[in-house]
Amino acid sequence: INKSGNPEPWESVNPNKSQKLVTINQEWKSIEELEKVKKMMK
Repeated sequence: INKSGNPEPWESVNPNKSQKLVTINQEWKSIEELEKVKKMMK
């Protein structure tokens, strides 16, 4: 967060244009450790 620049950055967002805020884990892939744990629990 930049406190010295624009203290209210949401004021400059155009409400008529759709905004993409955050993309987390865009590509799904299995976690090896999790798969190992699942196999052990069976």
